[in-house]
Amino acid sequence: MLQTSAGRVARAVMVLVATASLLVGASAAAQASPWAKRTWGYLTTPDGVQLRYSVLLPQATGRFPVALKYDGYDAGTIGGAAYQAGDSWESSALDSRLLAAGYAVVGVSMRGTGCSSGTFGVFSPSWGSDGALAVQWAAAQPWSTGRVGMYGWSWTGISQLFTASQRPPALAALAPGMVVTDPLRDVGAPGGVINGEFPTLWWGTIMDTWTLDSRNAAGDGDPTCAANVASNLATGQASSPTTAYGHPFYDSYWAERDLRSQTAKITAPVLSVEDWQDEEVGPRGGYYQDLLNPDTTWYIGSNGQHDLYASTSVQNQLVPFLDHFVKGVNNGFEQTPHVRLWMETTAPGAPLPSEDELAQATPSWTLTAPKLPVPVRPTTLYLNADRTLTGARGADGTLTYPPAPGPSVNNGALGSAVTGGNAGPAGEETWSSAPPTGVSFTTAALNKTVTLAGSASLDVWLSSTTPDTALQATVTEVRPDGEEAYVQRGWLQVSDRAIDPSLSTPLRPVHPQTLAAVQPLQPGVPVQARLEIEKFTHTFRRGSALRIWIDAPSGTGIWNFPATNAGLNTIYSDAGHPSSLTVGLLSTRPAPVGLPACGTVIAEPCRATTVTIPDTPPVDWPDLG
Repeated sequence: MLQTSAGRVARAVMVLVATASLLVGASAAAQASPWAKRTWGYLTTPDGVQLRYSVLLPQATGRFPVALKYDGYDAGTIGGAAYQAGDSWESSALDSRLLAAGYAVVGVSMRGTGCSSGTFGVFSPSWGSDGALAVQWAAAQPWSTGRVGMYGWSWTGISQLFTASQRPPALAALAPGMVVTDPLRDVGAPGGVINGEFPTLWWGTIMDTWTLDSRNAAGDGDPTCAANVASNLATGQASSPTTAYGHPFYDSYWAERDLRSQTAKITAPVLSVEDWQDEEVGPRGGYYQDLLNPDTTWYIGSNGQHDLYASTSVQNQLVPFLDHFVKGVNNGFEQTPHVRLWMETTAPGAPLPSEDELAQATPSWTLTAPKLPVPVRPTTLYLNADRTLTGARGADGTLTYPPAPGPSVNNGALGSAVTGGNAGPAGEETWSSAPPTGVSFTTAALNKTVTLAGSASLDVWLSSTTPDTALQATVTEVRPDGEEAYVQRGWLQVSDRAIDPSLSTPLRPVHPQTLAAVQPLQPGVPVQARLEIEKFTHTFRRGSALRIWIDAPSGTGIWNFPATNAGLNTIYSDAGHPSSLTVGLLSTRPAPVGLPACGTVIAEPCRATTVTIPDTPPVDWPDLG
């Protein structure tokens, strides 16, 4: 990883800006275009790589603050023929809104992708150094005010963190959404369970987007792009992210790609956006926000799908953020709550809205907090042998189950078949009606409304008849109307149960996931295994119940896991083996709106419940405002 200081980076990128070799073409946009002028070309890195860029200038005169998008999709050719025909990987509507707000919109393609030359590398340090070069180049252009903000989600969000970690002086703010910073734990093998589906699908998508680059560049008359795309496609067949499959444990390969630790170097203001049920990258993001300055960090969290960033509601926060920190507008943004938790966000077509419908997503209500981290009270519930979930330890005993995959959940994989036949056009089944597997534990009907936030920890004592087993835990809300709403999931390969004490908390077990830390099971011998249930915020209404299912990993969004379980698992509940679930209690205030109708909350599908709510004393939740 690059260890260059901020001062050395500043001097280096300014020299590069002055000496960059540029191949430039220019074209006036059509009258109906949201930009007044488009230019494109290449900027050259110190090692000779050519990065394709495209610049869209707004319908105004003078110098403009810059909004930069930087990724390996089609950023470097925005505004070209395909883009003007409505074919763009990310939101051209967001680009248009930024142009209307007076920003020069600049797109740059990463090395080894699309029209750019060079060699692609997964989570390569060059993502940061090249990004810093692009920032300083954009700041030095005659149409620029010298201040740059970055925006976008997914890969376009990850690239911002790489770039900002280099501290380019002209970077005034960044707004990354839906990111990965700890690629093994976030996506590659959550809890040690190999996610074999997503990297393959992602790489196929990447190469598909390069056809957009080809179309855009053909309209520009750019033969360099055609040659680079052909080379990248040929190379990409052998250098895709699927090479990570050869590294199922944390090793030097992953250490070289550790973005989380680099984010501690970020000093520019950050607007972080994430979805708790993100079907593509998940909600962890390596918890990089923990390493940022809370005084200069703003956060939007919501239930929802990966592309929620493109919604008008997010844009209504993004543009004032950039206006304040990049334009220097005194709009009071710095006085707004640093934390906004969007509750029960809905859109037409929910729980699986189309791309156009998702743009209309709005929260039903919003919780705020002054700063990160959001203060919660860890609260422990006990798993009992009678399948109840109580505030004090209940019935002792054991429960044995065959670890078959649980019902698949499609929380966003529109038009895909990767969730075990569960995905499809809006209106089709989003949560498999197959009979439940494994075991469940359920509270009594709640005597007060509770809102839970953050990650949760399932601390379960279990044994298996085999040397290893994989767990999946699913949190649901059992509603008074007989429906059960999906909330969140987590996974654990039990042989990877060792804990990293430097990163773990009562609500967040983090595992080293190294080969040296593997601990096989001894048949029939109980061990304690802590499973991280990924971040969520959810209000469980009075009269509902909280339930947790334990089974084996199954399709979730576009994540799929190998069916490696066999034998039988046994869960223990007694004084020596107190299996429990620890959740973060945020509030016990009544919700300002009623229980939403099933099917109206994005990425939280319902299914008819098959297990009754137990008639036991209710959990005594502590009163919190």
